[in-house]
Amino acid sequence: MEQKRIAVIFFGQVKCFDRLYDNYHDHVGRHIDDISDYYVITSRKSHYENPRHYESSTIDYTSIFKYFNFTDILYDGLEYDNSEKCYFIREISNKILKELGGAWEHNSSLSTFNSIKQISSLHKIATHLNRHGQKKYNRYLLIRSDIFFDKDFRLEWLEYDEDVLIPSFASWGGYNDRFAILNHTGLTSYCSRYLELIRNPCFYHSEKYLKYVLEKDGIRVKLLDDMRFRLMRGDGVLTCSDY
Repeated sequence: MEQKRIAVIFFGQVKCFDRLYDNYHDHVGRHIDDISDYYVITSRKSHYENPRHYESSTIDYTSIFKYFNFTDILYDGLEYDNSEKCYFIREISNKILKELGGAWEHNSSLSTFNSIKQISSLHKIATHLNRHGQKKYNRYLLIRSDIFFDKDFRLEWLEYDEDVLIPSFASWGGYNDRFAILNHTGLTSYCSRYLELIRNPCFYHSEKYLKYVLEKDGIRVKLLDDMRFRLMRGDGVLTCSDY
């Protein structure tokens, strides 16, 4: 019988993983380490700011490297807002906001820009994993790098037939986009959002857009009521449980 193998992919800005590793290991890692290969995609930033949530702190993107023997470490190339890639994404964001409006009211400019940067990095890691000759995994586990888990990972989730498993909370009218368990079909659709948005710009709200793309692609989705987590800010403060 073929041994199950999963790819665990951390994405988003790594801030200070020293505060999160024990939590990750206790709730997730100890259940799956022996069947997992680890990947990370992040930016080489040393400072993190998010005025929407009143965040401003020094961060250490390398703090995650000491805890995992990563199969691959990727950088999204989005650490400088004046880079060519960031300029391109900002143009997309501005076009959407100008022609279609913003989903986050007075914070729409920053939030739209940051969210599109995030889905562009997911497109990059998926393309990397799908390159010719790369091993295919039974499942892919996407985890935002600032998650603080409140519930344990359950191995039975890896046996479900659905293409994508998503937490049932913090969906904001769509699907939670911070954690997912996917098969290859689900990964391909989930990480296609960036190209889809470039080809067909539309009113953009991250959770609603995720649901739109998965439904458009006919992806089978299961909501997980038993997966709960919070987010940890750069200064170590945790969000509320329903954020």
